Amino acid sequence: MNAYSRDGYYKWRNREPSHQVLHKLIVIQAMLQTFNQFKQRYGAPRLARQLNIACSVNYIAKLLVECGLKARNGKGFKYPPAGKKVNNVNNVNKNLLDREFYAEKPNEKWVSDITYIPTENGFVYLAVIMDLFSRKIVGWSLDDSMETTLISDAFTI
Repeated sequence: MNAYSRDGYYKWRNREPSHQVLHKLIVIQAMLQTFNQFKQRYGAPRLARQLNIACSVNYIAKLLVECGLKARNGKGFKYPPAGKKVNNVNNVNKNLLDREFYAEKPNEKWVSDITYIPTENGFVYLAVIMDLFSRKIVGWSLDDSMETTLISDAFTI
C-alpha cells in the first residue's frame, strides 16, 4: 500500500528546483567552462581557485566525479615490465660507490652532481665536486650549457 497521496506526488514532480539544485547547476556550468578553457588540465584544487563561486575543493572534486571528468596532467612515467632491462641511458659509468658514502682519508672518494638554476635569460648549470671525507667542495663550475666541459672545468677550478 502506498504511503503517499497522488496529489502529493504531482506537487513534488512539478515543483520548482530548490536553491541547492540551482546552485549546483551554476557551479557545474562554470566548472565545465573553466575545465575546457584550460584544456582539461585543471583538477579540483585549481578549478576551485579559478571559479568566482563560493564552493570547496571537495565539492568540485565530487562534481568532477559525477560528470565523469578527470584532469589530463600529461603522460606519467611508465616503468618497464618486471625482468626487462632498459639500456636507454648513454655515457653512464658503473656505480663504484654502491651507496658507501664514507671515506677513511681525504681525496679517497669524490662525488659530483649537476643542477640547473633558472635565470631571466634561461637556465645556467652548476656542477659541484665534493670530497666525501671532509664534505667540502673541491671544485665547481657554472655554464649556460650542460656539456662535458662543465664537469671538466669543475675539476680544474
